[in-house]
Amino acid sequence: MDIVNSIKNKKRTLYWDNVKFFLILFVVIGHFCDSLTNMGTAYQGVYIFIYSFHMPMFLFVSGLFTKYDDKHKLRIDKIVFYFILGYIFKILIYLILLAAGTTPDWSWLSTNIAPWYLFVLGGYLLTAYCVRKLNPYLVMFISIAISLAAGYFSFIDDFLTISKFIVFFPFFYLGFCLNPKDVLNFLNKKAVRIIGIVILLAFVLCCVFLTDYVYAMRPVYAAWHDYSEFPFSQKYGLFIRVFQYISSFAIMLGVASVIPRKSLGYVTDAGKRTLAIYFWHYLIIKPIGSLGFGVMLINKLGALGVIMWFALSIILTLVLGLPVFTKPILFLQNMINKLLIKLRLVQS
Repeated sequence: MDIVNSIKNKKRTLYWDNVKFFLILFVVIGHFCDSLTNMGTAYQGVYIFIYSFHMPMFLFVSGLFTKYDDKHKLRIDKIVFYFILGYIFKILIYLILLAAGTTPDWSWLSTNIAPWYLFVLGGYLLTAYCVRKLNPYLVMFISIAISLAAGYFSFIDDFLTISKFIVFFPFFYLGFCLNPKDVLNFLNKKAVRIIGIVILLAFVLCCVFLTDYVYAMRPVYAAWHDYSEFPFSQKYGLFIRVFQYISSFAIMLGVASVIPRKSLGYVTDAGKRTLAIYFWHYLIIKPIGSLGFGVMLINKLGALGVIMWFALSIILTLVLGLPVFTKPILFLQNMINKLLIKLRLVQS
């Protein structure tokens, strides 16, 4: 019986590693595609498809594996690590863009680029700990209510990444409240997978044939903007935010339904190192995207340039999944842990 349970648990782990790899692949492709959205609706369709679900789903999975009980205390070391890594990330991006000849903006207290994820994740770990003993239905209701209300205030933007924090928290918290085993059992139901695939195909068709309408949702899925930036009219902003939540969860279900449950070899293994891929890929993509390399490649080579540009995103994801790229990040994490232990903020 123990052997059977061990095999089942291994399969569950393999699935979630696969999920994390494909999500980080979508992140990389999305950033590659970002610099091309002015070139045509095809790129806009790819972009909005990815951005409709990839970060909400990433945060949902992060919440799924964040638990606080007798065995799992507040991870001060992880919170500090995420914030320090986030600032290192910001500084490196600034220096790289400066070296590339651009004039990047700098702010200690706001960001509208990739480091936001690290700051938000650190904040979620702390927030989840603070509300861990409250009624989860009440917390979810309040978090969604705050998100819906926040859209009416223009000052809630990228300052302290508060807009992303508020809008995406329900995704993280839902994962926090659920059990990975129960979630996978639900996703493995035949009816659920069929419904998920139908939803996914329907949204893909919308991205292909109704691109202008779907791409209008870009400021909504970006989660940076107040309702005045939303499509249609500001008075419908609250309803559009509700639609964002429903559509993102539905698309997440569709994506989760088609991700393989078995081992994919190196792909599954690389799924354990998504943080390193997230960190390093942006330092490469941001400057070449800012310099218009992808646009130049496609303008000169046409369809071949498109293939090369997107192939590069896949290759980059696979290469950065190698263990060697995780070592500097693990070194930083270990240094922070040792410092916090010396300061007696965490136990050894």
